[in-house]
Amino acid sequence: MIRKLSLQEWFLIYQLQKIENNHAHLPFILKVDTSALECHFKENVPYTTVLVKAASLWQEGSPITKKQVFNTIFGLRLYENHTGNVNVPILLDHEGTPYMSVMTIKNAKDKSLLEIQNEFSQYSKSNPKELFIGSKMLGKKNNFFNRSRLKLVHFIVNNFPQIQEKYEVGTTSVSSLLKFSKPEVNLVTTAKGPGAFSLCVSSIDRVNNKLELGISWDHQTGDGHEAAKACYQLAEILQGQDSDLFKRLIT
Repeated sequence: MIRKLSLQEWFLIYQLQKIENNHAHLPFILKVDTSALECHFKENVPYTTVLVKAASLWQEGSPITKKQVFNTIFGLRLYENHTGNVNVPILLDHEGTPYMSVMTIKNAKDKSLLEIQNEFSQYSKSNPKELFIGSKMLGKKNNFFNRSRLKLVHFIVNNFPQIQEKYEVGTTSVSSLLKFSKPEVNLVTTAKGPGAFSLCVSSIDRVNNKLELGISWDHQTGDGHEAAKACYQLAEILQGQDSDLFKRLIT
């Protein structure tokens, strides 16, 4: 069977093509020892929440994580976010069909893990049709008018970084597929986003106490040695090598 794409399918491909064309991603696999986390939480580690807070703490000491490059009609522009905000894709339910949206956890480094979890829970109850993009896509036909409207929205957002600055959109993202993981399978994948770093966790190696993070880094935001140093810093936060940061992380 051959069919026309839905508007939602079309817009996903459109966004991914733009990311591929406008950024220079390099993939990393970061293996982190989870012993300190497992010891503290007694094996019930809220990994997604911990990663979001770790990503926010990470930005305090790693300038490269705060950047996003914009290829605008006015030339290249660099946006920097200094608030430690983290973008998190959230799967919502639209009349029985999954709908992917993105929320921003603001100042995650200054929030408790419970507060971050509560924000996840609250956002997961959102009606996709009431969200900015969802209202322009869900239930709409894949025609010239609706595609043009979404293209215009995408163009404005990606050509005027002042919008990112106004809403303090994060430059680091955390994607989690742990709710779909299987204990007998070790899956590592990466997810590309427009910001400097996109972290993705798919499974936990509980036998060897290893968290394997798939990381996409936009090379346009700096040099390779800076990215490598940043990845080591993230590992140190998660492994508890800095006791003060670890105390902040686990509260």
